[in-house]
Amino acid sequence: MGTSIGSDFVASFSDFVGNRSKEYEYKFDEAKLAALDELRMKASKRGGNAVVGTNIDCICLKNNMLGITLIGTVVNVEKCTVAN
Repeated sequence: MGTSIGSDFVASFSDFVGNRSKEYEYKFDEAKLAALDELRMKASKRGGNAVVGTNIDCICLKNNMLGITLIGTVVNVEKCTVAN
C-alpha cells in the first residue's frame, strides 16, 4: 500500500517535533484491515471459521510503500457441550 508525498511530509514534520503521524497510522490501519479481510477469506476457503495464533508485522518498503505480513493458523471451532 502506498503513501503519498503529503503523508510523508506530515510524518516527517511529526517525527521532527516528537509527535505520532496520524497519516501513517491511518495508512497502517487501512493496510491491517485489508490483510485481516484477506486472511478471513482464505480461512473460509480452507473450511475454517477462526484463526488463532496470529502475528502481524509492518514493513516500510522503498518508494513510500507499506507492507503488512499477517500469519495465523486456520481452525474450525465447534461448540462443546459438557455432560453432567
